[in-house]
Amino acid sequence: MLTHIDQPCLNNTYRVIGLCGSGSYGKVYRVEHMVTKKVYACKEICYANMQAKEREILEQEVNVVTTLSHPNVIRHYEIIHDRNSEVLYIIMEYCSNGDLATTKMNAKRVGKHLEESYIINIMRQVLRALEYCHAPFKPSQGTGTATPKLVIHRDVKPENLLIDETGAIKLADFGFCRVMSNTSDMTTTRAGTPLYMAPEVLGGQGYTAKADIWSLGVTFYELCSFRLPYTSPSIDDLRRRIKNETRRPLPSSYSSRLTSVIDLMLELNPTSRPSATMVLEFISYNYDQPGLSMPLGLHTSRSRKPESNGAESLEKSTASVNKPSTVSDGKGPQSGIDDSEKRDFKGSVPKTPKITRSRESASSSVVVKSPPSYKPQGAYASDVDQLRRALEETNAELEAKNREISELTERVQVAEAKYKTVQAELTQLKRCLAGISTPDNQKLSYADLMEVCSQNNREIIRLKSELQIALSRATAAESMAKRAASTTALSKARIPQNINV
Repeated sequence: MLTHIDQPCLNNTYRVIGLCGSGSYGKVYRVEHMVTKKVYACKEICYANMQAKEREILEQEVNVVTTLSHPNVIRHYEIIHDRNSEVLYIIMEYCSNGDLATTKMNAKRVGKHLEESYIINIMRQVLRALEYCHAPFKPSQGTGTATPKLVIHRDVKPENLLIDETGAIKLADFGFCRVMSNTSDMTTTRAGTPLYMAPEVLGGQGYTAKADIWSLGVTFYELCSFRLPYTSPSIDDLRRRIKNETRRPLPSSYSSRLTSVIDLMLELNPTSRPSATMVLEFISYNYDQPGLSMPLGLHTSRSRKPESNGAESLEKSTASVNKPSTVSDGKGPQSGIDDSEKRDFKGSVPKTPKITRSRESASSSVVVKSPPSYKPQGAYASDVDQLRRALEETNAELEAKNREISELTERVQVAEAKYKTVQAELTQLKRCLAGISTPDNQKLSYADLMEVCSQNNREIIRLKSELQIALSRATAAESMAKRAASTTALSKARIPQNINV
């Protein structure tokens, strides 16, 4: 094991430069290829204390992850297996510009929010990485064959989104990932960082790839506002807060469209939560429409030139807040590897699947054409009209229910006040009767006193009944209002914010 960095060599191929940090499964080192002199990251995984089932899962997931090949997924080049020490060494791509957690901390330190154009640019990159991972069939690295291997990352967070030397975002640290055979399969194992976990994961329920979308929503909420949407020291309390509390809005410098995108990803119901592909389409619809070359709330200049793959966007947007740092696998420093230099150890160049989706410019001054598969605006006219009518009806129904709730609340308050008044009168009457001093022939008989008390008791019972009926109606009206509000929220999520039919 590379437990000491004074061990100079790994497999007679790599020279150990130093320790970078620790990942989810073990330590990460910076190493240099002894022939090509290229720098890589090496993750060390010791499985000596793992049970047989854990070893089987680890072997399956490591074998699958090393076949992933996407521009926004950290590249895994080689596995070195030390059977004597029961250790795996995974040689990976090595990024040099830190991670998004460092970018956020640097921006927060100088009190400057990241530009919306940069946020959208890196969001697209991460969504494409998840879209690729969540696809049930994908070509293996270096081959043209497709195998069923839907990969759920399960630990999406700023620390695991690395930045290479070109400014591209790389999804890293698949230590908690789970490999599924198809999109309908569900898993129940709780893994990852609790504050970024989806509600269904925290509750120990079955979950799918939609859990990664929630984690991504939490990540970008944090990047925009410098705080998490929900925090708690315990999982049970965190679940309660997610269910009952309202998130604080994003800073005013961001547009309502960005808020809508993040709200989509932070949908409580995993069935209603969109997939990575759907979120990408929603972003394209809101940001790439003709005439929307300068989205609201952006702090960019119209004179800026188009940027490629986020490189210039990163350099210009965060130059004053993100000093060069080195982070490997989300935990330490990394150095980029040129595509032309990403060779295997026999001299061949690994094949990378071509991405059919065109690169979007990070500059707000450039109008990006919609993807070929995207329908023109007119094709959605009837659907949008229908949704708008449904939204108007829902809003009208919600207003009516709110008025009914107000009326019932007033009636309840009146009934409660009347009930308290009668109780006070009854108490006073009993005290008066107890203090009456009259001749024996004028004193009220016991039967007369009981009759008075009985009448008051019947009045109290009647008022209690009216109060219960009023409370029951108020509860029913409140329930209907909540359902109407839920319908309204879902309708708003389905209608793009800045659409003109």
